Parts: sequence; C-alpha cells; structure tokens
Amino acid sequence: MSTTEFPATRSPASSAAPSPPPVAAGRLWLMRIWVVIRVAFFVELGMVLVVLPWTRAWTENSLLLAFPSARFFLQNNFVRGLISGLGFLDVGFGISEAIGYKEPPRTGKAS
Repeated sequence: MSTTEFPATRSPASSAAPSPPPVAAGRLWLMRIWVVIRVAFFVELGMVLVVLPWTRAWTENSLLLAFPSARFFLQNNFVRGLISGLGFLDVGFGISEAIGYKEPPRTGKAS
C-alpha cells in the first residue's frame, strides 16, 4: 500500500467542533430568559401531569358527566399512570434543558 491511500491526519485542534459565533449581550440575555421560561414551563406542566390524575378534580370532573365512556377510560389506573409517566418525562426534559444550556461567547466589553 502506498501512503496516498490513507487519509491525512488531523491535529486535535482541527478535529474539535467549531466554536459558536460570538453573541451580543442583549441577545445573550434573551437566550437566558428563553431557557428559564422553557424550563419553568416544562417542569410546571410535568408536575401538573404527575399530580392531577390522582386528585379529586380528575375523578369528579363535571365536564365528563356527559361522556360516561370517556370518564370510565380516564378513571382507569393504567391511564392515570400513563399520564403521570408523561409528566415525569416532561419534568426530566425541563431539567435536561437547564443542564444542557451552554452560553456562546460574548462580543464586546465585559461589564
């Protein structure tokens, strides 16, 4: 085999992922606020989905009185557990959003 058949070797610096472009301070704060809003939304929605199927508001729902088959289905413990499981997934997704947030570098002077 000749040496031309092998790919060229890269230095460790060139194989690293490119860094994100710099972001202005105002845009950076908007990104931070957006992450906080998303995390709060997912965690709160998840907590509601975990708790709501096991409360009185779920079992004595006046909206379902007109639909007895839907009421029977929604009062099944398997369905309640499924909805609570989706709530746990939602809480986990919110936490992973918070943990996985990485800030891009800033542009301009640091205040």
